[in-house]
Amino acid sequence: MNNAKLPKRIVKLIFISLFVSLLLSIYITYKYDKFESDNVVHSMVKGDAHPIWKRAAKLKKDLLSGKDYLSSGSELHRSYLPVRTIAFFSIIFDYKLFSDQDTEKIKIDKKKLLFLIFQSLLYFQILFYFLKKLQNFLDADTLFYCALFLCLCPSILLFHSSFHTESIFFSLQLLFLFCIIKPNSKILINILYGLILGLMFLQKTVGLFYIFLIVIFFVFNFKQKALKPIIFLSISYIFVLLFVGYGNFKRIGVFYFQPTQANNAPLWYLGEPILSKGMDISIKDARLKIKNDNETWIKKNNIDLKLEIDRLAYGKYQKKYALDLILNYPVVSIKHIGWKSMQTAMMSPFYVFHYYYWEQTRDNKFYLTKSYKQIWWPINIFYSLIIYILVLIGFINSFKVLDLKLNFLFISSALYMFGMLGWVGHDRYMVPSLIYLAIYFGIGVMVCKKKIKNNNFN
Repeated sequence: MNNAKLPKRIVKLIFISLFVSLLLSIYITYKYDKFESDNVVHSMVKGDAHPIWKRAAKLKKDLLSGKDYLSSGSELHRSYLPVRTIAFFSIIFDYKLFSDQDTEKIKIDKKKLLFLIFQSLLYFQILFYFLKKLQNFLDADTLFYCALFLCLCPSILLFHSSFHTESIFFSLQLLFLFCIIKPNSKILINILYGLILGLMFLQKTVGLFYIFLIVIFFVFNFKQKALKPIIFLSISYIFVLLFVGYGNFKRIGVFYFQPTQANNAPLWYLGEPILSKGMDISIKDARLKIKNDNETWIKKNNIDLKLEIDRLAYGKYQKKYALDLILNYPVVSIKHIGWKSMQTAMMSPFYVFHYYYWEQTRDNKFYLTKSYKQIWWPINIFYSLIIYILVLIGFINSFKVLDLKLNFLFISSALYMFGMLGWVGHDRYMVPSLIYLAIYFGIGVMVCKKKIKNNNFN
């Protein structure tokens, strides 16, 4: 292994980017740590973030009351780890999550900046070591452009200044790549691999099946000797799932480790459009049919949605309902999912700023307004195309730089992350793929730079 120091310009880039990230977090906190015009919704903690804080407050209350960890908290509706990190930060740094627990009104408190600072410090520290490892596979110039993308690409950088789940997930992605890019067959090392994979799943549900790609990667690397590392990788990963499942079992008497949102999401995002086009009815009629079917099932099965156990059963029904729709209308489903995937792929470089700026209630679906389409759609398309063109050029030329095993790891990881959530139609679900595509971006920039220098595009 090459233990050479990182080139000075890359080290400077990392420190400058960290400084920029910290300044952005300070600016955003002091500008947006406030309520929107309705004096109810908080500008920073809204949408997906608010339920996380709500469950974090419940976990914090249980822990401070002396309840044991496994029995504390509430339903695992969203990812496991974000609730815990918010709760423990609140305990450690002694800041309240809500000014009024009954109204669930977020407390205005600049201490929440500490969490954003933590995200930036974690990411750039892990990035430093990842790039140090990556220099074993790339020349200094290509490594610099890869680092430039990972440091300053706005679709990555701005998430360090938000309470979304992406920033810590980026850090875990890089940490796992740092470990796995040159895999080791030793038992303890593979136990570590499995634990990091488990943390990825706990941070974002999208990581659940990622282990299967790593198993294939191990087979490519270790061939006939792959069985032992795969076994210990799997054991430690399954241990993480069992730990979460046992916690739920101890809390409510039911073993489950996958967030319940994973059961609800397919019907929520796909149900109405697929049913509407499949049956040639209006969206309104499709919504009414789904509602009636749900209510009929609830009544028939004596479901009480106030009970977590019954909500789990209802979620499984909703998941099956969505799957049946997809199977009954496969052509419509493929077209709809394809269209939504294209929307996911059209990234917004300033999504986080837009998230803070536009109000949740007053400006709902601001991205569909005429003014937004006229100004931001061309910018988003241009931004996305530049990235994809350079990534494509980099991928085509990567076979001259990387071996097939590493190419498989990076490109399959990017496609996996996109494939798991691309059907939702939200550009935020594209960004985890960028961590893996960064290496192709760096190669692509170098190829273009050499061609320009040689004045040769033929």
